[in-house]
Amino acid sequence: MPVLQVEDIHKSFGGVRALQGISMSVEEGEILGLIGPNGAGKTTLFNVITGVYKPDKGRVIIFGKDVTGWPPHRIALLGVARTFQIPKPFPDLTVYENVLVSIKFSNRRLSDLEAAEEAKRILEFLGLDKHAHMLAAQLNVALEKRLELARALARQPRLLLLDEVFAGLNPAEVSYMLEKVKLAKKEFNLTIVMIEHVMHAVMEIADRIVVLHLGRKLAEGTPEEIATNPRVIEAYLGDPKLALAFVKRFKKQG
Repeated sequence: MPVLQVEDIHKSFGGVRALQGISMSVEEGEILGLIGPNGAGKTTLFNVITGVYKPDKGRVIIFGKDVTGWPPHRIALLGVARTFQIPKPFPDLTVYENVLVSIKFSNRRLSDLEAAEEAKRILEFLGLDKHAHMLAAQLNVALEKRLELARALARQPRLLLLDEVFAGLNPAEVSYMLEKVKLAKKEFNLTIVMIEHVMHAVMEIADRIVVLHLGRKLAEGTPEEIATNPRVIEAYLGDPKLALAFVKRFKKQG
């Protein structure tokens, strides 16, 4: 049984049809990349999956349960966590306190000592232990991104939704986060769906990729199939001739 099934999801805002018949599934232990130009509907789909928005039509099934229309807190308690494009820590709490709060408000029943040890483990895993007593408001972008991931991991999810965790990072920081996401999948036994615009990162880490464009599913396949799909490249470049030229050059180099 897939960890996540999205069936014929439609969502409109006034006259804007943000999602038009999106269907996809994610298997246990898989990393699924979700890509597409700005405005494709990626974050809207995350919001439907996590209960922020109720779909106009269609179903969301997580761990075999139909959660369509459930509020976010009920979906989270199933073992679902997410990050946001713009990190949303508690600015007046320290890094350590932010992670501790996430642990204490998860569905785990840990003693204060156990929660403190778990927070320490997660901070060390993401290299945040040296910044544990800094206020979240004092962090730079790279550290904010790490804290956002730490707070999600602190809930001990089974399904993790990552919304542009590499955005705003320099190449060295992207490489660091890429390795941490790979390790987190194994160490925390995760299934991951990730929205990303840093193409080389998602191509490296994803098992499969789904491409959205103008609210519809444009393509689905392996990273290699997506990288040479003229329709996908046209959606990004806006010119079918450029797309075909790119594919020919890519295959020749390969």
